[in-house]
Order: sequence, then C-alpha cells, then structure tokens
Amino acid sequence: MSWWPAVLGLGAAVVVNEFSDLSPWAADKVVTWAARLRYPDRPDRVTELRDLIRDRPGKVVKLATACGFLGAAAVYLAFCRVRAVSRRPADSRSGSAWRPLTGVAAAAVVLAIAFTGAGMAARAAQPGDVLWGLTKLLYSDHARSVEAAASVRQDLDIAETAFAEGKVAEAQAKLEDARKGLPWVASEDGAAELAGTHADLLSMLPD
Repeated sequence: MSWWPAVLGLGAAVVVNEFSDLSPWAADKVVTWAARLRYPDRPDRVTELRDLIRDRPGKVVKLATACGFLGAAAVYLAFCRVRAVSRRPADSRSGSAWRPLTGVAAAAVVLAIAFTGAGMAARAAQPGDVLWGLTKLLYSDHARSVEAAASVRQDLDIAETAFAEGKVAEAQAKLEDARKGLPWVASEDGAAELAGTHADLLSMLPD
C-alpha cells in the first residue's frame, strides 16, 4: 500500500493551517490581478470581484476562489491569443499562441485545481483521517456535525451495553449526553437514525 498520498495530504493540511491567515490578503491580490487581466477596460469589475471574494466564507476558500478567477482569466487570454493567431496567414504563425498563459498564471490554475481536489477529499474525511484538519477548516459546520454524530453514536452504544449489563444509571447518563449532542447532527449524517435509536433506548428506562 502506497503511503505517499497520506504524507502529501498531511503536508497540505499543515501548509493550509500555517498560511490560512495570509489567505484573505493573498486572495485580494490574486483576484485584483485576475480582474485586470480579464477586464482591462472595466475597473468596476475589479471592485465587484474583490467584494465577492470578501463575502466568501472561510479564509482558504477565498484564496481558492481567487485562484479560480485567475486561472479562468489566463485561459481566456490564451484563447484570445489562439484565435488571433489563427486569423494570421499560415506562414506568420508561430508557437507563441500560449504565451499569455505564463508560469504564474499556470500555477494559479494548478493551485485552483489542487484546492478543489483537496476540498472534495476533505468533505468526505472522517475524524482521525489525515485531511480532517482541512475538513474543519473548510467545512466547519459539516465537521461539527460529523463529530457530534460520532459522539452520539458512541454514547448510544455505551448506553445499550450498560442496559445489557444492568447498569441503568450509566445508561441514563449516556442517553442524556446523546440527547445534548443530537441537535448538532445534520440529517445527512444520520440525525433521524440516531434520534430513533435514542428514543428506543429511552423506552427501556424504568418509569
């Protein structure tokens, strides 16, 4: 089994954590550049895109979105270059059609793709996984729901075992802990199922 993806994921999470405070500043710079490349005659678009970035939730999401704009601008410029070259006489064409897609702009495209891929992987991560730190950073509400679901499930399992062993007081305490955690569990993380199990176990308490 290859272990390098885990190392890469851990490294990405550490880098994101370390540099997340710089992300809003970097995002503002990147999106300003992107807007000026894409709309050189529309200064109003610079303001609009900067405002859009500021309204995006999450520090890293701001930077990922800005990189997406920069990548799109680079691709647009390259397309315009190709179209312009295609209209020249054949003997005047050269391999320079993609020069607008500079190294920095190409890096922005790669960065945007990397953030998108890491974000999708982080969305499916579970507590204890390598990308869990990134999940909590990008999807804080989702992460809280997943953690709450895991905690409630554990409380219910302990309560069920306690009932089987005749430890009613322990079971009751764990059911109370589960009740407190249930409101934080989203429907996509099994809220209905957990609530049903909780109700079934509650019915086992003596009157």
